[in-house]
This record gives sequence, C-alpha cells and structure tokens, in this order.
Amino acid sequence: MTYRQRVAGPAGRAIPSAYTVTAYEPDSQLASEATADLSGPTTAAV
Repeated sequence: MTYRQRVAGPAGRAIPSAYTVTAYEPDSQLASEATADLSGPTTAAV
C-alpha cells in the first residue's frame, strides 16, 4: 500500500511525498521505501 503525504520544504512550502511499506511485523519491524520524494530511498525501524 502506498501512503501519500506533504512534507515541509524550503521556505515552508509543501512538497508531495509518497512511501510504500515494504515490511511490517507488529511490535517488531517496520520498513518503507520512498516512491516520490527527496527524503531518501529506504527506511527501517526494528
């Protein structure tokens, strides 16, 4: 599933952003991949 959001950019302007959850296990793991923004390609929390 892809989630869309708007993040603060230069001079407070909103920048469109989207990410897809690539792995999820309740209480243990969450990983995502950026699909339409400048924040970075992959994140993970364990």
